[in-house]
Amino acid sequence: MDHIFYQTKTYFSNTGDVLINSALIEALRAYGAVHANCSDDIPQYFLDALGIRPSERVSSNKETDFIASVLSCAMKSRKNGDRVFVFSGPGDMYGGGLKLVMRNLASALVFPLFRLYGVHIVRIGRSVGPISKLMAFSERVRCAFLTHYYVRDSWSLARCRKHGMKKVKQCPDLSWLYDSDHAKRVNTTNTVMVNLRNSIFDEQDAAFVEDTLQKCEELLCALNEYLGGKMKVCVAYQIAEDKAFSRVVYNRLSDRFDVQYIEQQLRLDEFEEYYGAVDYHITNRMHSLLAGYKYGSLPIALIDTKKHVKIAATFFDCSLTELMIDIHERESGKVVQRLAANREELLQRIFDCEKKQTEEMKRILDGIFEGCTE
Repeated sequence: MDHIFYQTKTYFSNTGDVLINSALIEALRAYGAVHANCSDDIPQYFLDALGIRPSERVSSNKETDFIASVLSCAMKSRKNGDRVFVFSGPGDMYGGGLKLVMRNLASALVFPLFRLYGVHIVRIGRSVGPISKLMAFSERVRCAFLTHYYVRDSWSLARCRKHGMKKVKQCPDLSWLYDSDHAKRVNTTNTVMVNLRNSIFDEQDAAFVEDTLQKCEELLCALNEYLGGKMKVCVAYQIAEDKAFSRVVYNRLSDRFDVQYIEQQLRLDEFEEYYGAVDYHITNRMHSLLAGYKYGSLPIALIDTKKHVKIAATFFDCSLTELMIDIHERESGKVVQRLAANREELLQRIFDCEKKQTEEMKRILDGIFEGCTE
């Protein structure tokens, strides 16, 4: 039997993180018994949103309790022939101040002990942005003890290889797995969702905000023209920290368009309700782009294509770059109208891409569990 310990810690206020973590947990259930870290510092609402079953919860007061649970299981498994895995990783890595580097190194101290007791350590689903030399060093140390390390786009892979992390391989973004069996459709509501953040790497930039808002207005004007003046707009947010800016967006757009404001943060169990009621969603949030299409809405990535590398790399890897509109481009109205005219064809391409990506992830997970023989 395989025991799969899951490191649940992530960005709790981000519904996109709920999506990718829940997708991975659901996939791992096919390979063994899941044991998820449910320590006291993880909010209960986050655990509930992930759908972690009571039998899968590893309760602990601190991180060392979870580590002890892994080691205890590993010692028992050596006697009865079971295998133990530890999975972690979904999210982003960028920057690298001294505190972050030290935290990274400290977390790696237990890895040699895990390996000594035959535990397979898997990191999967991470993006790697620009990182400091010290951060790269700390990640190389961690990488040395990992059994498998997968990043979610080719640009992250190239960056890791540049920093000497040769063990790293590529696996598609985990969001492709989520609700991939849902019946595909193309919505017809004349409604556009706007879901925007006010920064790229959580660094406030007034110029970025103004360029984003101006380009969003330009795209909406073009879509309204294409729809014969019948367009409606809804402004939403998936991350708690985006709430204040979503109100700014609403106030900016309400003078020019028929706009509805969704007061509450979109939850994972509400995605079908909201994305299923719009034809397009204009966003610079990764897991808004890779969620809404599942329910019939065409994603339009409104980004700085040179700096917003996580989205740009993912769309590049999937040959969907025409769905990206740079906030610094001139005259994008005709571009978005062409997207609207080819919406059904573009959605079908995304549906086909989802099928290909989920098959690749299944192949990778099969390889992880079939290839580990200890």
